[in-house]
Amino acid sequence: MKKDHLPKIIPKITSHETLPCDIVFSQTQGVKLQGFTAEQTIALTGCSARQLQYWDETELAHPMLRTSGGIQGSPRVYGFQDLVKLRTIKKMLDHGISLQKIRKAYDYLLESSEMSKPLVEAKLVTDGESIFKVCRDEREILDTLKEGQMVFFVDLDGISREICDRVDQYEKDRQDFIERLVALD
Repeated sequence: MKKDHLPKIIPKITSHETLPCDIVFSQTQGVKLQGFTAEQTIALTGCSARQLQYWDETELAHPMLRTSGGIQGSPRVYGFQDLVKLRTIKKMLDHGISLQKIRKAYDYLLESSEMSKPLVEAKLVTDGESIFKVCRDEREILDTLKEGQMVFFVDLDGISREICDRVDQYEKDRQDFIERLVALD
């Protein structure tokens, strides 16, 4: 990518500093916010302008720093967590998960967990049909589209190591048995 085609990242904002897109933010509790325009967000996440607009209008993904407020032409400003959420949605769409399933999983996670930003905070996996949340015990996952039905999965590496260890022990026991038989003669 040529240097002049890279998205221009808005610098960290200090109290009442005007951004290049003429949007002013104040410093909140000592936290400096960094914002990204819709154009920058499109370049960084791979989402289209229409997707950003639609997801904002349907309340799936509002910009954290500034929404359009339904006013056409009003600039949206996205935060870093917004970029993560949007990229998560985009990747799931790219892997064949429908927007309806993504929305259902998002709604379930929002209602049933302590997470305020589940598409940013949760570990999610998909098989192309469902969206699973990895639990604290990483050997368990929840099927978010089946209202949290617990799904267990098998650690094949762990099973392979266990079988190797058992085969090694079997070989040792076998060798010990043969040595004892030979010693009896």
